[in-house]
This record gives sequence, structure tokens and C-alpha cells, in this order.
Amino acid sequence: MMNNKILFISIIALSAIGFLSNHSIGDAFAQTTNATQTVKWNNFFATSDDFEHPTIPGIALIDVLYESDKTVTLESTYVDSIWRAVDAVKADGYKIDDVVQYETRAFSSDNIHLNFMVIMSKD
Repeated sequence: MMNNKILFISIIALSAIGFLSNHSIGDAFAQTTNATQTVKWNNFFATSDDFEHPTIPGIALIDVLYESDKTVTLESTYVDSIWRAVDAVKADGYKIDDVVQYETRAFSSDNIHLNFMVIMSKD
């Protein structure tokens, strides 16, 4: 059972990496070279009260893993927040390319956390 979970997570992670690696070298460095566009969503989710952690002020519920003019990758452990974030990004012309759900667990805990990653792009 555990081997099946590891295999599943590995396949999902590799598909996400494969998708992200299909972008040009320019896209890979866009996070630092085109700051006006590429920090748009990161700033939006970091400063929006709608996406702030309810009990830890200053902590955003949405992590922007990657952002360029054509691609946004979002991650969250909060299923309601990830879909509200997707709606906000879709309003800017992006579409969903892939959705990944995976489990994480701290080494010292039996608590399992579900994580959601959404990869979106626009033409």
C-alpha cells in the first residue's frame, strides 16, 4: 500500500516537473528578470485579506510556486482557498492545465496533510 502511494506521488511530481520543464530558458529566469509581471500573483495572494491564514496573521494560504507571463503554479493545503485563487487567476485569462493532489507528513508526526497544486497557463 505504501509503495503504491510513493509510486503515485512520484508519477504526479514527474508530470508536474515535465510540464514546467517544457518552457524556455527565458521563462525559467522570468521570476527575477521581469519583476513587474512575474510577482503579480505572488503579491496579490500575499497581501489579500481573502487569502490570509485565519489564525496566523501575515501568512498567506496560497503559495505561488512559479509565475511568468504565460504560466502560474499555485499550491495550498486549503482546498477552498486554492479554488478561490484559481477563480481569481482564471479571470485574468489563464486556464487550468493540471491539478495535482499529494500527501505530506512530518517526520515526527502521524498527521497527513493534503496539498493541492494547480498549474495554469494562457496563450
